[in-house]
Amino acid sequence: MLAGELRLRIVRLRSETVHKSDFERFKTHFASHCVFVTGLSTSETGQLTTYLLNHDSDIPDAGVPIGYPMQDKEILLLDDSGQEVGLNRVGEIVVRSRYLAIGYWRRPELTQAKFKAVADQSEQRLCFTGDLALRLPDGCLVHKGRKDFRI
Repeated sequence: MLAGELRLRIVRLRSETVHKSDFERFKTHFASHCVFVTGLSTSETGQLTTYLLNHDSDIPDAGVPIGYPMQDKEILLLDDSGQEVGLNRVGEIVVRSRYLAIGYWRRPELTQAKFKAVADQSEQRLCFTGDLALRLPDGCLVHKGRKDFRI
């Protein structure tokens, strides 16, 4: 009996790199009515992206998509010098939004390193997540791991 025959409707993997082999295992072990959901969220930023796949979905060569930015979040992909990396290039996910955590409790040095003010003095700030991604030509993001070794 397939796991999907137990009426499982959703398999959700978030905030980690999902490989094409993970999706192939899903298709092997879960019934066709089951949906595979990927995405990215962090404690500091909340939900950033969501992407739904079904058994007929095609995975691009770049990897399993994590989706498009939520309406209240702008996702920048920056290189180590703080410049946008452009399409199909890996960069750090930096979130621009007014809806971010205040910082880290009793960790002012970490707060200062991860959260930055925006030059236009809007209510928005930047959060450097440490996650890596690339942006496909249609704007969809693909998670590519982390800059550090945090799990």
